Amino acid sequence: MLETIILAVIMGLVFIGLPVFLGRKTGRSPMEMIFGERVNGTLFGRKKEDSSSALTAEEKDKKKPPVNSSMQELISMISTLVSYARRHRFYSLVPGTLEWEGKTSTLAVILVTRSTVIGINCFGYNGTIQCERGEGEWIQTVGEEKRHLESPARKNKEQYSIVKSILEQCGYPEIPLVILGVFTSSNVQLKNRTGDGFYTKKELMDALSAKRFTQDRGVISAQVGKSLEGYAKKN
Repeated sequence: MLETIILAVIMGLVFIGLPVFLGRKTGRSPMEMIFGERVNGTLFGRKKEDSSSALTAEEKDKKKPPVNSSMQELISMISTLVSYARRHRFYSLVPGTLEWEGKTSTLAVILVTRSTVIGINCFGYNGTIQCERGEGEWIQTVGEEKRHLESPARKNKEQYSIVKSILEQCGYPEIPLVILGVFTSSNVQLKNRTGDGFYTKKELMDALSAKRFTQDRGVISAQVGKSLEGYAKKN
């Protein structure tokens, strides 16, 4: 009974304190960290239609705000990843905001296993997401509305470049690095995916249980994690 009460208190502190912590570390709200920009000044507000008749239908479409998952879903995903790291005795950095030569990663979490460094990029889009090859725009469909999204594949590539450069600077060029994208909404469907790299919440946790991530290849996770933490964005 006492353990249940303690666990409930800890989870309550995580849900209350994590958004504040993320904001202080990144200078942005958790949703801004996910989407890369503020959405209409609010999380769920509707943008006023541009009155300019010069805008094409596609331009107007791009100006529409994406439909977001809830803050609770984001925090729940981060909490699950931290629990995963603790269970396997891996090192975790939350948030995974590292600075390198004027650039800052926007990863929600970085996991250092005994074989691999894993950057987790969270995307909060709802609805059906049409995945495009390469770095082309993706399309979000919610009901009858469609919105063009900046390519998550491009974002993952940018994160990879930053973290890889830091790993090399720290003297770990040989450690494998992967950047995985997870869509935190419970109401998302991913279409036209090619290969791995983008997951729903359940798919991500299933993927992380694979041998490629859990096996021991001699990486000292705490040592590597603390080296990466030295490049964490300062308040």
